[in-house]
Amino acid sequence: MKISTIQSVKIIDYKIHSGTNGSLFPVDLESTLPFEAKRAFFVYNVSDNKSKRGCHAHKVTEQVLFCLSGEVKVTCKDSNESKTFVLNSPNKGLYIPNMIWDEITYKDESSILFVFSSTKYDRTDYIEDWLEFNKIIEVQNEH
Repeated sequence: MKISTIQSVKIIDYKIHSGTNGSLFPVDLESTLPFEAKRAFFVYNVSDNKSKRGCHAHKVTEQVLFCLSGEVKVTCKDSNESKTFVLNSPNKGLYIPNMIWDEITYKDESSILFVFSSTKYDRTDYIEDWLEFNKIIEVQNEH
């Protein structure tokens, strides 16, 4: 299992084609993302901006997050550092590699998060306990 650091998390600026009749953001699944996408999903209608979603890490899965509407704050953590990113434009994607803990706060109900994932859904890929996450990193760093 590859252990990532907070320095691996990054904002990717994507080109939008805008004109008088609107804007187009093309996503070529073979070249736009830093991995081959196996799954995509939306999260929306999150009503309480004080509650967090995410609050987990993935053992294998990499993701790119886009905020299509509204605003989300994504706090990413490795075992030593954390960094918060604000997504409020559909042409800015946040790349989160595997083994990075993330917590997402939605500004309001109009916020829509769209995610591309490098793997199909697999419940066993999730680490949902912060202490367990840190233990896995500690064990990996010993090897």
